Amino acid sequence: MKRLFAMMLVGLGVLLVALGLLFIVGAAGKASRLVVATAGLAVGSVAIAAGVILHRRADRETPDRIANEILELARQRDGELSWSDVAAALGPRTNLAEPVVDELVRRGNCKRTDREGKRFLVFDGLQPRLMIRRCKFCKTEAPIGDPREQCSNCGGPLETVRQARGASRSDLYGMDG
Repeated sequence: MKRLFAMMLVGLGVLLVALGLLFIVGAAGKASRLVVATAGLAVGSVAIAAGVILHRRADRETPDRIANEILELARQRDGELSWSDVAAALGPRTNLAEPVVDELVRRGNCKRTDREGKRFLVFDGLQPRLMIRRCKFCKTEAPIGDPREQCSNCGGPLETVRQARGASRSDLYGMDG
């Protein structure tokens, strides 16, 4: 609806500018026609500018645009956002983010978690992944560059897997310190 109003405002502005130009061409030195032409050009220019501004504002409030901004922010923050991060990034458009986040959760792009009394959005596909060599049985971690095929703890086979690491740093691995 906002876009339609903005387009109509731009159309009205173009019409008024065209009429203003027509009055300038047909003025033939009459001051009254020049006044009407100037008024038409001025009002038409203001209508075009207002229509363009309204259209841009309406474009910034579309769900697709907000979803793209949330995903870009999640990409920058390693796949984990607090709700305050979303509110800071979107500013006054935060109230429009809730249905967009609901849609992202429904599609499986992210999941909601609560930690330490704060709401977080976790995007599994955007979290960093590490290569880990781990024993199948005792889950002991071994260095990637180690040529051994068996665990030094239990003798079980070592497997190399990719594992996501959350940005909260609550999931430190054995070799991380």
